[in-house]
Amino acid sequence: MVDKLARGWTPSNSDIVSGKPNRFGQGILKAVYWFGNYQAQSSADYQLLNLATSIGSCFGTQSEDKIITMLTEGLALLHGTTFEERVNLQKEFKKLYSKRSKISHGDAAAGSITTHDIDRYEELARSAIIFLLRHVKKFTSMQDFREHLDNVKLGRNLYELDDKAELG
Repeated sequence: MVDKLARGWTPSNSDIVSGKPNRFGQGILKAVYWFGNYQAQSSADYQLLNLATSIGSCFGTQSEDKIITMLTEGLALLHGTTFEERVNLQKEFKKLYSKRSKISHGDAAAGSITTHDIDRYEELARSAIIFLLRHVKKFTSMQDFREHLDNVKLGRNLYELDDKAELG
């Protein structure tokens, strides 16, 4: 897990490493747990479910009604740099998430999850976790992080954070 996840992150200056994470850090640890758990699964269905849970943990989703919106917007903001990229990422993730829902609710046909689906989910989960790890000192809770994403939707730069710590 460390090799697949740790590309691009070092544990310097992290409360997660010291064993005293705040609520934001706890959310990151949940995301890392589910990311690691996906690698222990032999079934693509279970791999996808674990990766989807990892991504959900990155955004601290709470309300069933808003999960897909929160996840698609959050991933689009983290991964897309232009309007077009963000729109395409939202569409792509909605399709991937619908596969997760079909698996979760027993509606998916065996073998409907492709290696490409797993690879893409892994890429999205890994990069979201790394983003959060790099900014672990910026937020005290997932709610703080979601509020920051709301500000980004209104035009704030993703990396324009309050001066709580230096950017990683």
